[in-house]
Amino acid sequence: MMDRFHADAIGVGRLPGWPSEAETIARYAAASVIDVSDLDYFIVMGAFFMATTIIRAADMGIASGKFAADTRFGYDNTATQIIAGFGGRLRTATAGVPVLGEEAPFGDDYLGGVWVS
Repeated sequence: MMDRFHADAIGVGRLPGWPSEAETIARYAAASVIDVSDLDYFIVMGAFFMATTIIRAADMGIASGKFAADTRFGYDNTATQIIAGFGGRLRTATAGVPVLGEEAPFGDDYLGGVWVS
């Protein structure tokens, strides 16, 4: 998630020689015994946790007068853009666990209980 957060999601190119996200994942998978097939779930979860922190920081900034009352920072930031990038590929499985790769049950603007558009 941080790979996307610090590069792709903000439109900053990687430094020369820096591996792509796919190359990083492939290298990790080759060196680890951990199954990375559900990695997108953890990317979304990490972005969600980051987004809630940013939302809280924005609320505190507005309350203290450091941010304008109409700031979009709380909901239009890198973490929420990562979540929105998954669009309709997230659905809720029987056990309530989000699963990627299938159409979202409530449309493209609903993601695991969070409206993203």
